[in-house]
Amino acid sequence: MPFRGGVKEAAKLLSGLDPEGRLRVLALIAQKDPEIAELLKKNLVEFKDLILMTPKMLTEFVTWINTDDLALSLKIEEDEVRNYFMSNLPKGLKRDIEDVLNGPKVEKSKVLEAQEKILKVVREKVDQGKLILKKDNEEYV
Repeated sequence: MPFRGGVKEAAKLLSGLDPEGRLRVLALIAQKDPEIAELLKKNLVEFKDLILMTPKMLTEFVTWINTDDLALSLKIEEDEVRNYFMSNLPKGLKRDIEDVLNGPKVEKSKVLEAQEKILKVVREKVDQGKLILKKDNEEYV
């Protein structure tokens, strides 16, 4: 069966590999085409994938990021993503995020910039094996 997916589908395939395997494949691709390798890396994780974190991982995750960036990022996310964060965050942090969500409108470019900052941290932590975005029913120990 021929592959017909483009960058997003290739990134999905890569995301199924263990962190070491993913880094090896990306390094091989980067030798031939650094731009494609970078594009694949950026598409490995989408913001909506953050709901794949366990609540325990989420607790640690919020210590790695700027909460203002998280609040801004949630402004354009679907209810499912927003609800996941709001139901798993401590009350004080939840209040801070609600203030931003219910606050004045902001430029979409600022929201996308905040999301990219968060996704950069996510990609680093996934590569380091410090964050697992569980896309299957496999239990991790």
